[in-house]
Amino acid sequence: MNALLERIVAASGVPDPVDIPAARLSPTDLQSLLLEVYDRRSSARSPADLLADYEKAAFSAPRA
Repeated sequence: MNALLERIVAASGVPDPVDIPAARLSPTDLQSLLLEVYDRRSSARSPADLLADYEKAAFSAPRA
C-alpha cells in the first residue's frame, strides 16, 4: 500500500477504500459515484472558493 492510500485509510477508518470502486463497480457506476462525491463537496463550498480552486488548478490552465 502506498503512502497516500495509507493516509486515506488512517483518516477514514475504512480498511480498503479502493476495493468497491475499483473492483465492484462498472465504469459508468464509478463515474456516477465520483460525480455525486464532487457534487456534495462543491455544494458545501462558496462560489468564491470554487473559483479560486479553478484558477490555481494546473489542469484547468490553457497550454501553449
